[in-house]
Amino acid sequence: MDVAIVTNAVVAAVSDLPPDARKHVNRIALYYNGLGQMLAFNVVDPALLIGTGGFRAREAWSVLEPYILAERAARGESYLANFEHLAVLATETPWSTAVRKLGLRRFDRYPADLGLTGPPDGSAPDAPGGTAPAAPVPPRDVSSAGSASPSS
Repeated sequence: MDVAIVTNAVVAAVSDLPPDARKHVNRIALYYNGLGQMLAFNVVDPALLIGTGGFRAREAWSVLEPYILAERAARGESYLANFEHLAVLATETPWSTAVRKLGLRRFDRYPADLGLTGPPDGSAPDAPGGTAPAAPVPPRDVSSAGSASPSS
């Protein structure tokens, strides 16, 4: 059994976990590894992944890191390196920064019982990065979205 010592605790490598636990760890780890691979090969804009999934990627990495490091000790340094790449970028890029790059808009008010008054950074609700309000986004024709149409 390959093990690593992480913060004074002995942790099993992913390959040494019970089959059911290993299946779940692999499912999550390989999902985030795939997203990290898309980042590494510049297939997707980092703001998209960090803005929409950075928090979850960091959370998953923090839980799985000891098992991944134990597996690396047995298998090699590159095991799930793209997952780590995603987690590092998500840690280095605050969610608010990634979302600002996407230009997401917010409502100017929320139900009073939530205690929210607008964007947490104090910017104008529909103004990415606190700049002047964004121009209205023209509506898209989505009537044929998802349907196949013959090429002309």
